[in-house]
Amino acid sequence: MIQTKKIEKCVFTNEWNAKDGTIYYHNVNLEGETEPFNIGSKQKEPDFLKAGQELTFRIKDEIKRTIVRVQQEQAKPMTGVNDFGVGAMVGNAITNAVTLIANGKVDIKDLETIARRICVISSTLKNEFAPPKE
Repeated sequence: MIQTKKIEKCVFTNEWNAKDGTIYYHNVNLEGETEPFNIGSKQKEPDFLKAGQELTFRIKDEIKRTIVRVQQEQAKPMTGVNDFGVGAMVGNAITNAVTLIANGKVDIKDLETIARRICVISSTLKNEFAPPKE
């Protein structure tokens, strides 16, 4: 679930040298949270992690309290099949239906019916879990 909260405090904790560059980790205290979250950044002191800024994020691991920043364009509400891409949705639905057939769960004659059902379910879930419209 995508959330937006104000940063109360941010402290650099450590860095990790990844193959595509250094990742800098920070503990951020967010408004309304009792424990800090850990977040990585490609900058040691990024503007988006300064106290007072609002951070749009999703929780990556609740146990380890890690979060991932969500860019504003990713946080926009989804309004239907067109936002996901009809081709991608249909392709995923067919792939999933073929997997069900290959595993003996459904008959090949039901491919189109199953793929259509998967598309409807995907669209419904996407709209249900989209962030609220502004």
